[in-house]
Amino acid sequence: TVVAEHILDAQPDYHLAYHTLAPLYVVTTNLKAYHLLCLRIISTFSNTTDMFIADRMAKDCLILPSTGVDLQPVAAMAQLAITKGKGSGTEFFFQICDALAKYRLGNYETALSQATRSAGFRVNVSQAEAFSIMAMAQYRLGNAIAAQQALTNCNEVIKNKLAKIGEPPGEDWRDWIIAHALQNEANDLINHPRP
Repeated sequence: TVVAEHILDAQPDYHLAYHTLAPLYVVTTNLKAYHLLCLRIISTFSNTTDMFIADRMAKDCLILPSTGVDLQPVAAMAQLAITKGKGSGTEFFFQICDALAKYRLGNYETALSQATRSAGFRVNVSQAEAFSIMAMAQYRLGNAIAAQQALTNCNEVIKNKLAKIGEPPGEDWRDWIIAHALQNEANDLINHPRP
């Protein structure tokens, strides 16, 4: 974390420093730093026209359910990525981010539709993320059985296809963290709902 913070201090427009810090702050539960980073991401990157930067920065601000930031510019970055990336080989990655943005904004049907399409692609971390979003959207739509099935699918992907906790997660380490964060959120929502 310290190295990435120094890089960010030296290069405040370097998006990969943000993209490194956001999941690290989440996994270390440094929520105050995560919130401040999300505010900084929005002020620095909300006008980007690069679909990859837009997708990464939006996804970084959507990892946790409440970052205390305005989600409209975050959703706009996710929408830019999906619009510019239509038909590309990375479109399904962008769909996951857009689905998560739609979910965070309360548009559960669209979130479910986007996540369902993304779950069809055979990239393990992306499938885990998509199943988590599907589970939460189904739950919010009142479909408890479908929500539980999607969560079961997520749990199976994480248990059987992703690196175990304590093992090196590989080059997809950011999405590994995000997949686990979304899995925890979905599990809490579905199996431990608050009144």
